[in-house]
Amino acid sequence: MINDLFNGSENRALDDRIKQVSHKVLEVREATERLEVVYLNDRTQSSSAWIEGFFEDALNIAVLAKDKAYPELVFLVQIPAEDAGDGSRATLGMSVVYDGSALDSLALRDATVHQFADMPKQVHYQRLGRIKAQEYCNDAGGYKYTPRLCGFLVEGYIKGRRLN
Repeated sequence: MINDLFNGSENRALDDRIKQVSHKVLEVREATERLEVVYLNDRTQSSSAWIEGFFEDALNIAVLAKDKAYPELVFLVQIPAEDAGDGSRATLGMSVVYDGSALDSLALRDATVHQFADMPKQVHYQRLGRIKAQEYCNDAGGYKYTPRLCGFLVEGYIKGRRLN
């Protein structure tokens, strides 16, 4: 069935196919300039599971979205929270932005999760996502395999961005 999703042999809309990749996909928003995927990452047992689990699903989603050639592919990664302030049980952990033209030129099916995690053109961390990313990047494997992803964390501090 997963091969049917990737080959596009099923006559379903892209958002339906993306939602089949992972039950963690809450919403898919298509616009002319970008595809936004709202993703609830509830793999909170470890920072490594939170980061790598998301990017594993995101890589599969990017393979599906590649056929549409969006200028940007944006993931809005939610993280469970006790009280997000608005009555919901999740808050934005990070937003991950990929350049669609860069993705078009790559063989995504052959990419590893770590390679894909290190390819975004921008990552914006919010408070809870920043904590997960700090733990992941402080781990020897995290920084070793995804130095650019971890670099976005440091870049936020250097540029004085508010990372709440």
